[in-house]
Amino acid sequence: MMHWATIAVLAANVLAPGREVPTREQVIDVPAELQAQLHDQIIARHHSKEQRLRLLIDWMSRDPQGLLLEYDNTRTRTLEETFRSRKANCL
Repeated sequence: MMHWATIAVLAANVLAPGREVPTREQVIDVPAELQAQLHDQIIARHHSKEQRLRLLIDWMSRDPQGLLLEYDNTRTRTLEETFRSRKANCL
């Protein structure tokens, strides 16, 4: 699955004028700040995979203390860019 996601991100960035093609590492690199937030808000709060999944979904889309990701199909971003802009076109 990650292989296809990487290809999709790279293809979308190639089609965007003036954009450099990110490396695979740039596409999937998890920023330290995001790792810390995931640990504190999701992982440390529950041991149940089901509970973690519910928390993660809420944290990504509804929790005011979370990411509050907004759908934006104008471009494909790396994980870092998605985290900073709070805009994504896929998960």
